[in-house]
Amino acid sequence: VLKGYDNIRIADWSMETIWGGSSLLKMHLRVMHELKQLRDEEKWNWSYLINLSESDFPLKSIDELNIYLGQFDDYNFIKFHSMPIKE
Repeated sequence: VLKGYDNIRIADWSMETIWGGSSLLKMHLRVMHELKQLRDEEKWNWSYLINLSESDFPLKSIDELNIYLGQFDDYNFIKFHSMPIKE
């Protein structure tokens, strides 16, 4: 599938997640841990983590994404929604 795209990785495992639930956070943390290990072991020097689900479709080319993300080194774009607190 990714022949010729050595800068893209797809996880070889899957997890059932609930959007906005703790299972989604666990999935993100597992991916980040694996990517950190790859970098620490000097197996893959990645720059960005982009999580695409089956319903996502990038609207920008890889070159456009690289230019945009390059302007925001050391930033993250993780969005969270706070839950109402019962009193």
